[in-house]
Amino acid sequence: MSWPPPDVDTVRQFFFTPSYACDEDCLMCGVPRVVRRSGSRFAVEHWRDEIDRMGLLPRDILTFSGGEPLRAPTFAAAVEHARSHYGCRIWVLSNGRRLYDRRFAEKVAALGIEKLVVPVFSHDPAVHDRITQTRGSFAQTWSGLRHLAALGQKFQIKFIATALNHGDALDTYRMCRAEFPQARFVFSGLTMFGEAVANADQVAVRYADVAPSLDALLAEADGRGDLVPVFIFPLCHIDGLFWRHYNVGEFEEVVVAPDRQDRADGRTLEEGPKPEPCRGCAARRRCVFGWKPAYHERFGDGEFRQIRSDPLAA
Repeated sequence: MSWPPPDVDTVRQFFFTPSYACDEDCLMCGVPRVVRRSGSRFAVEHWRDEIDRMGLLPRDILTFSGGEPLRAPTFAAAVEHARSHYGCRIWVLSNGRRLYDRRFAEKVAALGIEKLVVPVFSHDPAVHDRITQTRGSFAQTWSGLRHLAALGQKFQIKFIATALNHGDALDTYRMCRAEFPQARFVFSGLTMFGEAVANADQVAVRYADVAPSLDALLAEADGRGDLVPVFIFPLCHIDGLFWRHYNVGEFEEVVVAPDRQDRADGRTLEEGPKPEPCRGCAARRRCVFGWKPAYHERFGDGEFRQIRSDPLAA
């Protein structure tokens, strides 16, 4: 399949999964465990063809995902191919553990990657390791981030709120800002799919229950003059004072993985049916959250309210 050329000035983000293999087993991973353990990946002779079919432009973003992309045998070659042939922007979604090896971190930093996005699930190593279900994962990830910082490689730290850690959001933010003031800290709600459904008793949480922790975090960020992008969270659960932090992708999204290829309009990000109060909501067009059947079945929609006026509307 060849992807059609974009409209003028449209930025596309390709999520490219070279391999589903991963060295962690996160309780809320969007890729089911059975898929990750299958180790499904693009054959060496095919990954180059997949990248070439994208028709990448310099303004486009090629995001390596997984699984754990840094463990894919073709990772470095794929990055070098995309950059040398198409000059596109490269992002990497990684757990960062392999970067604890300084020599490996140096090789990654030399590839010309625009940024890596690495999750830190808590300031408490025990909570982080419980979520990844991998003993020692926090220590290796933190060491990897230190290597990236020392090497001048740009990265972001991502916090995903679950029932196990949402109360840790502010302390985790403080810890990350103290150690890595140059790194952007981003906050994401949880989407109930993949392993999050299988492990719902451990990770599922109502947006309304996460909201106080998020507001406390954003209040501190405002006090620091900092921006903390917020993703996958309903705007009706965020104080309007903090809406400047809300972030919605302004690009067309394309997923290319061993078992699927599809596209979505990242400028509207409509995920299908939303709760009844969302109809007619003034913020509907830019409010994005993981409304999935598993969430509705567990929590219903009584927590959602219709916003009558958008405080940031032009």
